[in-house]
Amino acid sequence: AFFETDEQKGDKVLEAEGTIDYLCDGISRYLVEFRGYELSENDLRIMGSLHHVLIDLERIGDYAENIAEFAAEFPENIAAMSPDGRAELGAMSDKTMETLRTSLEIFNARDANRIKIVEELEQEIDVMKKTYISNHVDRLQQKACDPRLDVLFTNMVTTLERVSDHALNIAQSLENG
Repeated sequence: AFFETDEQKGDKVLEAEGTIDYLCDGISRYLVEFRGYELSENDLRIMGSLHHVLIDLERIGDYAENIAEFAAEFPENIAAMSPDGRAELGAMSDKTMETLRTSLEIFNARDANRIKIVEELEQEIDVMKKTYISNHVDRLQQKACDPRLDVLFTNMVTTLERVSDHALNIAQSLENG
């Protein structure tokens, strides 16, 4: 939705985010119901871990909604983005999606031995954030970038970095549950 400024894709993101909210709320209420049962410490730890994963997934959905809204609100700015800025956001978006996919694979397989992979990917994204914001400031100073894109670019970089943080939380939940 963002890179193509495709309103229909943005609408699908918003619809999916509504579904995520609905499911997370229902699953969360279901998990809370188990608190009344006599469960082992291990089961309680797993339940707590699952609740945190739900929160992380819900936040990722919120960030996806934010990105879709950026696309809907600023399509002309996205189109005016410098090739370097667009390439950086594309690379960071790809790396963020790789981090999220890997994290979910690890979580689904319950493979705590691979958490380090996600930690390394998340660190790469942290470095990208710092580097790309610095590059963006340089482009602004050299007038190689439209200043109206400042907030959009920095919001996108920050949002992608936060998604990677939540992806890491999901993978690391295996250590707590």
